[in-house]
Amino acid sequence: MTKPEITKPQIRILIIDDDIVDRLACRRALSECLDCDYVLIEAESGREGLIMVNEHKPDCILLDYHMQDLNGLEFLIELVDNLGEIPIPVMMLTGSDSATVAVEAMKRGARDYLVKDVDGQYLELLHTVIQRVLHERFLQVEKKLTEEKLLQTEAKYRNLVEHIPVITYITALDEENKVLYISPQVNVLDYSPEEWMATPNIHLTQTHPEDRARVLDELTKSRATGTSLRCEYRLFSRGGKILWVRDEASVVQDGSGHSLFLQGILVDITESKLLEEELRQHRERLEELVAKRTDELAEANKLLREDIVRRKSVQAELTMAKAAAEKANLAKSNFLSSMSHELRTPLNAILGFAQLIETGNPKPTSTQMARLKEILHGGWYLLELINEILDLAIIESGKLTLSLQLVSLAEVITECHTMIEPQAQKCGIHLNFPKFDNPLTVKADRTRLKQALLNLLSNAIKYNRDQGTVEVSYVATVAGCIRVNIHDTGVGLPSDKLTQLFQPFNRLGQEISGVEGTGIGLVVTKQLIELMGGSIGVESSVGVGSVFWFELVSATEHLLAEKVCKPQELTEKVYTDTQQHTLLYVEDSPANLSLVKDIIAAERPDIRLLIASNGKLGIEMARTHLPDVILMDVALPDISGTEAMEFLRKDPLTENIPIVALSADAMPNNISKGIEAGFFRYICKPFELTEFMYAIDKALELRNEE
Repeated sequence: MTKPEITKPQIRILIIDDDIVDRLACRRALSECLDCDYVLIEAESGREGLIMVNEHKPDCILLDYHMQDLNGLEFLIELVDNLGEIPIPVMMLTGSDSATVAVEAMKRGARDYLVKDVDGQYLELLHTVIQRVLHERFLQVEKKLTEEKLLQTEAKYRNLVEHIPVITYITALDEENKVLYISPQVNVLDYSPEEWMATPNIHLTQTHPEDRARVLDELTKSRATGTSLRCEYRLFSRGGKILWVRDEASVVQDGSGHSLFLQGILVDITESKLLEEELRQHRERLEELVAKRTDELAEANKLLREDIVRRKSVQAELTMAKAAAEKANLAKSNFLSSMSHELRTPLNAILGFAQLIETGNPKPTSTQMARLKEILHGGWYLLELINEILDLAIIESGKLTLSLQLVSLAEVITECHTMIEPQAQKCGIHLNFPKFDNPLTVKADRTRLKQALLNLLSNAIKYNRDQGTVEVSYVATVAGCIRVNIHDTGVGLPSDKLTQLFQPFNRLGQEISGVEGTGIGLVVTKQLIELMGGSIGVESSVGVGSVFWFELVSATEHLLAEKVCKPQELTEKVYTDTQQHTLLYVEDSPANLSLVKDIIAAERPDIRLLIASNGKLGIEMARTHLPDVILMDVALPDISGTEAMEFLRKDPLTENIPIVALSADAMPNNISKGIEAGFFRYICKPFELTEFMYAIDKALELRNEE
């Protein structure tokens, strides 16, 4: 195994001598040393030596006194640094006749000297003297570093003591407890450190009287036994403010075990003491509350056991009542659906033929036109009542489905403005509606949104004061919604009535006001808004007015095209082809057949009408005649219109023929199912002629594109 190489210390020696023989002698003497690895640097003059000092930073200088440019003393003067010290150990080499000069050199800062004897014996001492000089230099440097480190440590400790958030102190172990030192943090007691140290027994004087005996006892025990002190007590500030402190101190002893002084800290614990007292009070209140609640719980358990007995006795009755309610609810839904269908069928004939007479040739007389207007007004009003009854029933049963799409809120508000204006003028109410810079697209059911908005506007007009104002405004919220506000100048509502506002059939005492209403409009409106993913609320001040508001989710996409056409927008025919077309109408009602025959005969002579009285016959006629459009009743005597459509969709001959549903079934969920099943359009009876003809024209246009 190879022995590890021993690394010898490397020492840089600068030899300054103008005699080359003496320089070689020094080099030879130092190179023979086995203890150290000397790196020897030579200079032939004093000036060159000064340059070598700056370049090589030697550990020691061997300086000859007699040189041509600078003598040894002059060199030492040049070597002195800014602090007046010679930073590098210098050993002076002099001739045998220069002992006095060597002594002077020692006074100027040289560390040692050797006399060059003729026999060269000084060379044998050279290594030993260099090591001694370097060792002395090392000790001086180490001492200086130690002193600097102690000063730094003291400065850090003082800085720490003066900035930590505690009071640091040192007191004598005498009867007066004289304060030898206290940190500046004592100013929290409105005293300076000097005042505190100058006043005997100030510590005990400022201690709370209730704590003073205990603190004195702890101090006495600590002085007598030399043990640490730890206690909590109260101190008065100069102004009388009380601070709780935690005193932690220990007795400092010398090497022989003799006690010197007491050193400690005072930590401000006032806040924690206040919290502790508050917690104690809370705990006492909690214990009282728990005891009270325990008694109440025992009483509640007793009542609960009695209630369980009662519940078991009525459980069977509740089950039977639930089954009866579900049966009644189903019967109610079936009745309403049937009633709607039965009412819509004759209304379809009434309104249909009335529209034909109104638009037919020859034109009705003015008297006849006035009577037709009354018939149409009454018919459409009756249809509106039927729709409201259905809405209420569907909402109460939880079966209302909405067609959520992207709707222009600006368009809906503008339409409602036009529709509500006559009512406002009749009541003398001034309307303020906003101007819109963009469509304000929201996610909603267009029809239900308009219904909700009209209901809120109608209420704002009905319950306003004479010559009052209704103002509509909107704002985008940070939650990604658009809020619409309807502000009226009515009498307002007190807070106790606001909590009852959305209760069904509760008119809040307006029954005797003479204003018509059922007390269900706001309930329906609230549920419609919430079904569209929005929220609704009200703010009111008595004597000032109310603000009803609702929020809907905002959207940035463009409006989607609506599947169901709006009759008021269909004033022109969109299909202008003059070729002959075939329309197959599958219907079992003679009145509806007669109405459609008259409409086609009056409006579209380019269409040949075929009639089928049931679903199966309609399928056969469709396969035989391949009509351009099929008009299909949904409720047929043999199979439903939906089933007939499914048969036609499976046949390659008829799969692409547009099929328009014409039905008295206006239940929203059934309409949605019909559209999903594949009907091109779904028209509810009664219908407006423009809506009917628009659907036929769009179907012919689709057929012509194939």
